[in-house]
Amino acid sequence: MVKSERYTCEICNTQYSSASSIWNHRTKKHAVTNIDPSKHKVNIGKHMVNISEPQIILDNPSPLAIDTIKEYNCRKCNKIYKYKQSRWFHEKSCNNIYENNNTQNNNTQNNTNNTIQTQNNTTNNGTINNNTTNNITINNYGDEDKSYISEGFMLSVLSHIIKNDEKATEAIPNLIRNIHFNPNHKNNSNMKINNMRSQVARVFRDKKWMFVDKKKLLNETHENGVKFTENWAEENQDKVPKNAKEKIKDYKKNHSKVYHNRKKILDEITKFAYIYYKNYMENEDEFELDD
Repeated sequence: MVKSERYTCEICNTQYSSASSIWNHRTKKHAVTNIDPSKHKVNIGKHMVNISEPQIILDNPSPLAIDTIKEYNCRKCNKIYKYKQSRWFHEKSCNNIYENNNTQNNNTQNNTNNTIQTQNNTTNNGTINNNTTNNITINNYGDEDKSYISEGFMLSVLSHIIKNDEKATEAIPNLIRNIHFNPNHKNNSNMKINNMRSQVARVFRDKKWMFVDKKKLLNETHENGVKFTENWAEENQDKVPKNAKEKIKDYKKNHSKVYHNRKKILDEITKFAYIYYKNYMENEDEFELDD
């Protein structure tokens, strides 16, 4: 005859025929929530053996439970949660902040807005206004003031064009930078490129800013720079090499019309325009182009 196993409760000595039965008995009858995985008495005939049991924690323990349940209070509204993760999810959307914190935040926000409003510059009808400088009237595109461009600067531009050296493609872009993107002569700041990849730009014409095709504007600006150089060389023949006129024609043929050279030139102008915009014009804008 096979002798059956008997499981005895160490608290009340009640016996059960299976481990699961005595387990349910102890957790429900005696409210044991953190049973130490030590020893249960098991009767197999006349022999006593020990078995281990895993730890169980009840969701709703009785008042007789050995351990107490830890509570998690919302750090904004003091609402109590059983689990830390539940409190975390709640706090993400909790708006019940103490009134004094709200008042402090509102005051800080108002002060920040007032500071921004005071510091911002505006551009209206071609006039740049700020708190530290006088009003600057922007010249229409094509009517730039070039009287400040020095003889030394123009001779340097012509030198690279005549030599056709590695800086030949940078000569006219640097002239354009001196005219349109010169922080010392903001009245000529009549071009805006605020995105290197955008196909549009802005230009100041007829006393207002207008959206235009960026590529056409860059080509036109480059041609204007070449014409200005050509006219300056014509007017100062006694100061420039005799072959200056011929070399300018070669430049127009080899650099203005050859695709990879022309692209390099237009990219250089775009770079100067974008850098100038970010440094000197961005905070004066009333609106921005979408990317």
